[in-house]
Amino acid sequence: MNAIHFSNGAYGIEAASQYYFSKPTGELTKAELAFLAAIPNNPEYYKSP
Repeated sequence: MNAIHFSNGAYGIEAASQYYFSKPTGELTKAELAFLAAIPNNPEYYKSP
């Protein structure tokens, strides 16, 4: 999970957690974790304009 591209320059689950939610992975809700789990399937969909 720490080598996966999560769009917007975020590589790895911890970087994605900080980028999208401004908190560490240990503080994420189940819904936030599910959101992050979906990004690698289509990272360009979640790209900032």
